[in-house]
Amino acid sequence: MGYKKKEGSGAFIFKWDPRVKIAALFVYLVFSLQAERILPLLLSLGFVVLLALLGRVSLWEFIRRLSLLILFGGFLLIFYPFLVPGQEIFAVNLGPLGADASLEGFYRGVVLLLRLAVSLAVLTVLLVSTGPVNIFKALEDLRVPGLFLRTAEFTLRYFYLCTDELKTMITAQKARGFEPAKSLLNIFTMNTLSHLIGMLFLRTYKRGERVYTAMLSRGYTGEFYTLSSFSPQISDYLLGVLVSAAGIAIFLFDKGAV
Repeated sequence: MGYKKKEGSGAFIFKWDPRVKIAALFVYLVFSLQAERILPLLLSLGFVVLLALLGRVSLWEFIRRLSLLILFGGFLLIFYPFLVPGQEIFAVNLGPLGADASLEGFYRGVVLLLRLAVSLAVLTVLLVSTGPVNIFKALEDLRVPGLFLRTAEFTLRYFYLCTDELKTMITAQKARGFEPAKSLLNIFTMNTLSHLIGMLFLRTYKRGERVYTAMLSRGYTGEFYTLSSFSPQISDYLLGVLVSAAGIAIFLFDKGAV
């Protein structure tokens, strides 16, 4: 799980000390996500995007990751107005069943969607400009419990391992002439897919045992060591204060104090 140097790594956001970066972005999220109005949340999202653009984070990364919200956000905006009572916008009648869509529900759906967008934007900035290895190292320096970090690290590693294992098994099935039916209700297809899932769990479990045994034989004691070392500068702290203050300002603006 190495860290590949990315384009724009000479910009300030890539040089920003990971520990200060994580702490500042965490404070920013805690305060900015307390906003309950659309305008402050739009300002919050705009600030993160501006920070990323000034720091030369690829705009394509934002578009690619935020596009994941389209599917979930679409369902959110469709169903949320029917779940919250309030001023009726329109009604849907399906025979004996009916439901009223409320303006308050639609508003809350938009607010929730913007909160998700802000969170995903901050996560994108952190991942692209820091990388998994340095993130875990910084969290360790910030005294995050080691058990939590090791669990997260192995989960991230084995996610890609399981994906590769699944691709290999699917390729093997296709080589043996398996073609899934158009409907999942097909008994043969369901049996084959259930066997595939079961074998995937067994193979990954066995692989995990082998990897853990190999790590113990090489002296693994529950700690990971990296060549990364952090030395924060005054500019890192100033940028951290600026980002944190921006989150607090958005919170105060939402509450009408600014």
